[in-house]
Amino acid sequence: MSPRKILGWLRAYAAHDDPLVATANLVALVVASNVPFYPVYHLLLIGRDAWPALLEAPVALIFFAIPWVSRRSGLVGRTLPPLVGVANTLFCMKILGEASGNALFLVPCVVAAAFSFRAKERWVMLPLVWLPVAVFLLSIDRMGAPLAPFTDAQFAAMLRLNAVSTGIFVGFLGMLYGRAGIESARASR
Repeated sequence: MSPRKILGWLRAYAAHDDPLVATANLVALVVASNVPFYPVYHLLLIGRDAWPALLEAPVALIFFAIPWVSRRSGLVGRTLPPLVGVANTLFCMKILGEASGNALFLVPCVVAAAFSFRAKERWVMLPLVWLPVAVFLLSIDRMGAPLAPFTDAQFAAMLRLNAVSTGIFVGFLGMLYGRAGIESARASR
């Protein structure tokens, strides 16, 4: 199958009549496509000691399934990116250690939760916005040792990677959800 056909299939898979659902689907597919590379980045940065990062790769399948769920329920589909993101972040905090900076990925979870819902859906949005904050506060100094011992230099490399990745992802979310808001406003006219 050609790259063009694959992209066409992915666009169709992410498509939805509701711009917010379509955006959540796109976010999920972007995360799904990046998750398998994340362990590679760790391996390149810190070497074979990064083997615990390989445990994250199956999470891509969960993110990839979100558009399928969205076809059954747009509301549930919009809740899943921040929920799965929080669970994945907590998992990565445990396997790679708190000093790795994985907790920074809770920020995009807040952003996705804040922008994925309309005013009348605040009953869903507010708990999802505050869940990452609560997870962060409740996890401080409670995650235990990572699965592999890392040096301070390795932790610093992971922290830099996660800080840059998080910043780029938050910017990407802002652009996507900004566009979705404009499309929603046009559709409601």
